[in-house]
Amino acid sequence: MAYQPYDRNASGIVFFGTSATDQVFESSSNFVVDAANSQVRVPNIVVSDGGKIGSASQTGILTLASDGVATFSSGVVIEGNLTVNGTQVVLNTETLNVEDNIIILNSNATGSASADAGVEVERGDDTNVRLQWDEGENQWSFTNNGSNYHAIGVARSGLVYDSTAGNKYYFDIGAGNGITVNANDIAVTAGTGITVNSGGVNVDITGLTELTTSASDDVLLIYDTDASTHKKITKSNLLTDLGGGTVTSIAVSGTDGIDVDSGSPITTTGVIVLGLSNVPNAALANSSITVAGDAGSNQTLSLGDTLTISGGSGIVTYGANTDTLTVDLNVDNSTIEVATDVVQIKDSGVTSAKIADGAVTEVKRSRTVDSSFANNDTISSDINLVSGGAGGIAVKLPTPVSGKIVVVKKIDSAAGTVTIQQNNTDTIDGASSKSLYYQYETMTFVSDGTNWFVI
Repeated sequence: MAYQPYDRNASGIVFFGTSATDQVFESSSNFVVDAANSQVRVPNIVVSDGGKIGSASQTGILTLASDGVATFSSGVVIEGNLTVNGTQVVLNTETLNVEDNIIILNSNATGSASADAGVEVERGDDTNVRLQWDEGENQWSFTNNGSNYHAIGVARSGLVYDSTAGNKYYFDIGAGNGITVNANDIAVTAGTGITVNSGGVNVDITGLTELTTSASDDVLLIYDTDASTHKKITKSNLLTDLGGGTVTSIAVSGTDGIDVDSGSPITTTGVIVLGLSNVPNAALANSSITVAGDAGSNQTLSLGDTLTISGGSGIVTYGANTDTLTVDLNVDNSTIEVATDVVQIKDSGVTSAKIADGAVTEVKRSRTVDSSFANNDTISSDINLVSGGAGGIAVKLPTPVSGKIVVVKKIDSAAGTVTIQQNNTDTIDGASSKSLYYQYETMTFVSDGTNWFVI
């Protein structure tokens, strides 16, 4: 069966009707095929949500979502200008090529500048860093930690960046005009220079002209190693603290040299020590000692002279207070203490050969007594009173010393035995120990320097 078209002279797209009420064969002049130019012309094209548009070889290149977002699955080339009126542009790309050599930030700014601008680097879990123009400071600055910003200095004539491997963080002073800081304050010319080494700053002052004028505010810099910092001293402070640079009052104190006196103009504490070992005696003022003799007879001795004490009445001291006189008697550094009506000999090396027979009597001996002992104690006294207790006790003789005498006595009535043991490898009458069993039993031991013997 055949049907005659509803419109025999269709000027648009001819299509079949879609329902029983439509014409079997219809056409629309708003949907035009331009065969000459291979074009289809239509005011609007509407596809289903998520619908795709593509080419014969690349279908579905453009997808239109229900929220109006268009997604291109392939590249997009825009021959003309691209204007984005949204609030942000997100580029999920690894490479960004921009042909223009100037990128303008804050392009919508008008009037006086107020907003900072710069480039920020996203560093993942680490703090972002930024390079920015600081409008408040009117200069470029940067941050390496997101908090502290540092100004970017300006390299002027003579200051050049050193790009040598290993030195890329430093600037060098080139052969230009050197460095001038606040003209007439610091001027470093080519050939003199300042070099910075790992240990500090070295300044070559060759060829510099000495400054002949001075002022109270001239500064001397010193380094305090304890505080690890530099400190400043002005000329006026230095002269004031030194009393105008003149020391007028000192006093000799003690045996360590010359101490600084507290008299004006010295106001600071401290000690000036002068070594006098190389100063001749004759060059010292008042370099003599006066020895007062009996009945007003005096003798003057210069430093370095020898005082000789001859026989006769010897040395006599007067006065109620005790006087001490040290005399070298060549008896192994022994000394004589001279008190009122008493002469005492302090033994620091006197031997029996140097003491007259009978000079040391029993009443003049000094002995030590000990009655407090724990088990295995080493005896340190001359006379030792030991309790054995119920279980007994052991004590050790001291290290053998020739002529040394030690007395040990058991003083309690308990059944415990008092055992006297050798000190190390020494013996006691050839044995390693001796014992006291009964109350008031006593043993006396003497050493020959190697072993002990009961006497």
